[in-house]
Amino acid sequence: MSLAITLSLVTLLGVIPLWGSGCSPNPTRSAGSKSIALIDSLAVDSPNPGLVENISSLTNVAGYSLDYYPAVAVTVDLFQHLPEKGYSMIILRTHSTWDGNVVVTSEPYDPHQRVIGQVLDRVGDANVGGRQYFSVTPGYIGSTMCGRLQGAMVLSMGCTTGSGQLAKAFMEKGARMFVGWDGVVTVAQTDSTFQALVGLLLKGESAHEAIQTVTPGRGVDPTTGPNLVLYGQ
Repeated sequence: MSLAITLSLVTLLGVIPLWGSGCSPNPTRSAGSKSIALIDSLAVDSPNPGLVENISSLTNVAGYSLDYYPAVAVTVDLFQHLPEKGYSMIILRTHSTWDGNVVVTSEPYDPHQRVIGQVLDRVGDANVGGRQYFSVTPGYIGSTMCGRLQGAMVLSMGCTTGSGQLAKAFMEKGARMFVGWDGVVTVAQTDSTFQALVGLLLKGESAHEAIQTVTPGRGVDPTTGPNLVLYGQ
């Protein structure tokens, strides 16, 4: 049986002002709809089509739809309009920085673009494998994102994203919970762990129970290695 995945491609058509003009008065979906976003900037250098297919299968079985955003779609503007789409779960398969306080997009960094956002520390630059990309900061999430997340579950697969500031920004924006790592992980490790986590959450298991289930069984040392951190719920 083929798996239906909606490819949500964003075209770079210039700069949308970073202070929230351009927000739609009519959200694409109602809040809490049975839809999930998989935002995959890691696909630039670490594609995992098997993970995408497996998550799509899990969502279909649970009665949800999946919007998959490939690397070309993961721009700063995508994050501005994310709350308008009414997702019940947002999976961030993205890089972060050493302190875990940004979400790295796939939009190539240009110091002459998004100047106001850079001055206000709402966007920045991040080095990934020798290439520079725009990143979204907690300030962007709090000040520029359109509307509210309305109880979405945010699962952040990047290194050290459970350190606090990023989680706090998403929670204050209306997320019901935020899950991230408290240290550095490999791509293979985070892919395996979060695939299992998504499956348990879609079956109705609580986030706390699901994390306890997947973390030890995925090769993460619970005493010395990175652990999943849960905010909310």
